Amino acid sequence: MDWELVQKIRGLYFSGKAQIDNYWQSQEVLEAYHETLAQRILWKWQEVFRLLKREGLDRYFTEVESVLDWGCGTGVAVESLLEVLPSRNSLSQVFLYDRSPISMAFARNRLKAKHESVGFVDGKSPAAMSLVSHVLSEMNPSQIKTCLSDIAGSQVILWLEPGTKDCSQKLSMVRQQLMAQYRVLAPCTHQRTCPFSLGDDDWCHFFAEPPSFIFQSSYWREFSDRLNIDLHTLPLSFLFMIKKEMETAVQLDEEDGIRCIGPIRKHKAYSEVVGCDAEGLCNIRFLKSRHKAKLKQMKKDSFALLTESSVKS
Repeated sequence: MDWELVQKIRGLYFSGKAQIDNYWQSQEVLEAYHETLAQRILWKWQEVFRLLKREGLDRYFTEVESVLDWGCGTGVAVESLLEVLPSRNSLSQVFLYDRSPISMAFARNRLKAKHESVGFVDGKSPAAMSLVSHVLSEMNPSQIKTCLSDIAGSQVILWLEPGTKDCSQKLSMVRQQLMAQYRVLAPCTHQRTCPFSLGDDDWCHFFAEPPSFIFQSSYWREFSDRLNIDLHTLPLSFLFMIKKEMETAVQLDEEDGIRCIGPIRKHKAYSEVVGCDAEGLCNIRFLKSRHKAKLKQMKKDSFALLTESSVKS
């Protein structure tokens, strides 16, 4: 692996040049990116799809016939979707859009080799479901507006971003703009204004569980050492929304539950987590002496959805 090349790719994000530079300059760059940084994004997508399936929300996309992958990169968003779709599914066409033609071709060729029954097309076109991945740090307001226009016809939208404060706050603004036509089903448990958009010091983010094999891998240990990345930490923010017109076609659950946000904050006698529900944000405390099992489970599940009774117990 050309680690200097990987470091250069990552450096573009921190320098801000990713907003103006087309950093997909060659097949070599794409291959280096796909085998390293893109795998971490894949693991985030896989975690979110596991969450949606666990909460029964996968029923909104298991029968989609077309998908638009907006900002496709090397195609890991679609790859993770194809992993969770039933073996017999209705998906026949995937549109792969990226500002780089080289990137679209790379994603198309890689995915086509694994999924011959699906038609992969370069470019953007209206589709039943839109996947958007890690783009807000690279776009100005005008480009975000274009993106929203491109995905506006989709019945289902799943949008994933890094768990940074800046990207999370931008995603909250995206949520607000889409709320006129869409109903948000996750991570939010309500349809009100996002409390994190009201100037709170915290922000909406979660942590995916990395695959266990990387902790026994010399390759990923070198990745961690060279790029100074903690393998245990996979922060993300996301939105899962459906068109409001779908409410008449499906049975929607009543708004309920408190979504745990961010990390568990440990204190001497108790642990604390930020919760979000229809009433806004709250700090939930769990006594270590009484809630060991619950805290252990929450440590494994960053996306924990708590009932009011479980919080009070």
